Amino acid sequence: MSANEFIEVSGYLRVLENKILKTDTMEIVLNVATPQDALKQLSQNSIYDFTALNDVEEYESVLDDSLASLYSEMYALAGESKIVELAAAKYDYHNVKVAVKSKCLGETQNHLLMRFTQVSPETICEYAQYGKKADELPEHICVAVCAATHAFEVSKKPQDIDLAADINMYCHMLDICKELGIEFATDYVRESIDYFNLKAFLRVRDMQKGLRFLRDITIPGGLVDPSLFAQYYDRTLDELADKLYYQHFGDIVKNAIENCGPNETFSDLERRLDNALIQKARSSKYLAYGPELILSYIFARENEMQQIRIIMSGKINNVSTQVLRGRLRENYA
Repeated sequence: MSANEFIEVSGYLRVLENKILKTDTMEIVLNVATPQDALKQLSQNSIYDFTALNDVEEYESVLDDSLASLYSEMYALAGESKIVELAAAKYDYHNVKVAVKSKCLGETQNHLLMRFTQVSPETICEYAQYGKKADELPEHICVAVCAATHAFEVSKKPQDIDLAADINMYCHMLDICKELGIEFATDYVRESIDYFNLKAFLRVRDMQKGLRFLRDITIPGGLVDPSLFAQYYDRTLDELADKLYYQHFGDIVKNAIENCGPNETFSDLERRLDNALIQKARSSKYLAYGPELILSYIFARENEMQQIRIIMSGKINNVSTQVLRGRLRENYA
């Protein structure tokens, strides 16, 4: 499909973008005293209606319904384009992880399934559990289920189910990008792969798992050759940061290194990497029209929901405003 076919859709999306929570509104929500007040502010200043909730902890149900509605509308707007499938891939592969873990660990986790996806989560579960209904699933999902199951059978580690599913997800996303031929989408996915590999590198070093393990879990297809991370395994993080500066990472790594030492979490780095992807999505604002705007709007809304979850979880658990502010990502709007 040509960009011209998205002229009318793009105009509609620009209208929707104006309803995304602005930074000043998010700051108001962040500074209220109670979770009840936060939901009241959100109901008054956003597209989300929390007024009918009996319990503040039910806010997730509103966000889940909104996410399902978002994808339903975007699939309708996209027509035959696979641009929405690219954004939705993470939910299909989340369902693969849930299905395989239910099978391998003997624990039913159906409550964790994302049920708005176009690939039936129940069918994924049946295939993972009994090998049935393969003909009702896309081949890439069957391959991912088999790979994740095999990974667990070899290692007996649940985290290897996640890793195998993620590797297959990024491979599938790259295949979609080749079919779409949209530079913005391809760069977004390739940068996401680089960020995945960087986080894998830092965790492997922190756990002292060794080079062989690192090579096994880094994914090809990014803008940065994964062999670079292996080359810098025994060198300082400052040296890696200097090397990555001249890629697309800029000063992200250098600014985050101080928070990624031994016995530290990677939350600051993950926040910075999430911000970089939001900045990438925001770059589509310079386009007059095109399918890229659908992808950016989806990412913007997902980021908005993540921000709300961070704030609400913190308010419910009495986390200070200062700490919450440090956890928030950049706003798209």
